[in-house]
Amino acid sequence: MGIRKAATILLTLLLAATMLASCGAQATGTRSALESPAQGEAGKQIAPAAPGSGLAPEAAPTIAPAATAAPAGEGEVASQAVATSQVQPGRMVVRTGNVTLRVKDVAQSVNQVGALAEQYGGYVVNSNQWSEGETTQATMTIRVPAEKFDEVLQKLGTFATKVISANITGEDVSQEYYDIEARLKALRATEEQLLALLKDVRERTQKASDVLDVYRELTNVQTQIEQLEGRKAYLSRMVAMSTINLTLLPPQAEVQVVVEGWQPLRTAKSALRALTGTGQAIVDAVIWVALYVVPLLVILALPLVVLYALVRFLVRRGQRRKLEANHTPSSPPPSQV
Repeated sequence: MGIRKAATILLTLLLAATMLASCGAQATGTRSALESPAQGEAGKQIAPAAPGSGLAPEAAPTIAPAATAAPAGEGEVASQAVATSQVQPGRMVVRTGNVTLRVKDVAQSVNQVGALAEQYGGYVVNSNQWSEGETTQATMTIRVPAEKFDEVLQKLGTFATKVISANITGEDVSQEYYDIEARLKALRATEEQLLALLKDVRERTQKASDVLDVYRELTNVQTQIEQLEGRKAYLSRMVAMSTINLTLLPPQAEVQVVVEGWQPLRTAKSALRALTGTGQAIVDAVIWVALYVVPLLVILALPLVVLYALVRFLVRRGQRRKLEANHTPSSPPPSQV
């Protein structure tokens, strides 16, 4: 019993010390992650766009217009430069670009974007094409290395005849990332201590309950370590590979304005069609009145006619009886004796 009691007390003290160490390490990791010269909102730690750029990060929401130039010749496109938005060293920022481009050939541009992503060490996440009438549109999502993000955006601008819209967003996950590192450090220290305690308990006692108590806590700590390592790996992948969402639109159809001259024959045809339509409407109205309105009125009026005739009959009958009563002769007076 003494060994079991000592093991229980030691395990309790060890867990309490681990919790205190974890909290202290977490606070230290958070402060070290956030103490930088420029502190802003999470996801906004993106430098301003370079002069003359066409695509701007979310921190600078306005998109600089493309420089005025002569009309592009064959094989050239009116492109817009992309801002160079560098992330501050030591910060973990997940960057995402959303770009809408108008291109000469949508199908060809889809292939070009896929080849560009592979060229820079990235890949196509998804690609969708559909047709509306005679035009084709497409949406794509690609992922490229974060250090190639700005360069890829500039290359995408060369595929377009016009950049419809573009923006870059950044989500700062530095605090979460460094918190995870601090918690992992504390949990790994606890894991080592629990392993040593498990070995000591096995050597000092043969009771399965003591061993299971320590093993249960060790399993719990190892599960937390695995979960945090998975989250840390996910954040690292998201930071290392930036996402670009593309919408590819076809060229705008040119609207040709044709000024037509005076055409009296067309006007006469229009007037004749209007006259014919009016005549047809009048004939249709007569047919409706004859075959629908009149029979309906007869059906609705029939009960009223019967009621009127009955009332008139009763009134005349009453008047006749009254007249007969007024013209009946009175009886002679009795004779006097």
